[in-house]
Amino acid sequence: MSMAIKQYNPLQVPTWSWLHINHAAFEQDGMPRSFLKTPTVQAPQGVLVENRFAEVPLSQFPQALRLNYSFAVEHCSSALSITLPKGFQSDEPILIDYTLTEAYTGLVDCIAIHAEAGSRATIAIQYTGANASHALHFGCTVLKVDESAHVKLVKAQLLPADATHVDALAVTLQANATADVMLGET
Repeated sequence: MSMAIKQYNPLQVPTWSWLHINHAAFEQDGMPRSFLKTPTVQAPQGVLVENRFAEVPLSQFPQALRLNYSFAVEHCSSALSITLPKGFQSDEPILIDYTLTEAYTGLVDCIAIHAEAGSRATIAIQYTGANASHALHFGCTVLKVDESAHVKLVKAQLLPADATHVDALAVTLQANATADVMLGET
C-alpha cells in the first residue's frame, strides 16, 4: 500500500500561490512498519487532554487546507484534543512529545486545541526519533482561540534528515484573541 499527495497547502499569500512557489509532491512507497498512537503529554492541572479529535466541518477550512485536513483525518493514527478552560492561566507550558522509534516509524497526528475565553497558555509539540530511519510524519493541528484568549504554539520537527514530514495548521481567532505560532524544522 502507498500514499500520495500530489500538491499540498499553497501558502495563503496570493502572489506565492499565483507563482506556485509552495507547491510540492509527497509520495511514500510502502507504509511504515507501525504507526505511533499515543504521545507523552505533560499538562498543568486544569487542562483537559483527551485521546480523541473533534472533527471540524470541511467548509470551515480555506480551500488550500482541505486536502491536508481530509488526508490527516482519513489516516489518523494519533488523535488528541486539548481544552484550556475559560479563564485558565498558566506559565507552565503544555508539553506534547511524539517520539518515533524503530518499532514506530509512522505518525499521522490530528490535534485539536481549543482555548476558551480569557485563557492563556503555551503549548509545545515536538516530533523526535533519532532511531526512526525513513520515518513518515503527517500532522494536522486545528487551533481555536476564543475571545480574549492567548495561545503560544510551538511545533518543532526534529526527525532525522531522511524522514518525510508534512504539517498543516489552521488557526481561528475570535475578538481580542491572539495566537503566537512558531514552526521549526531540522
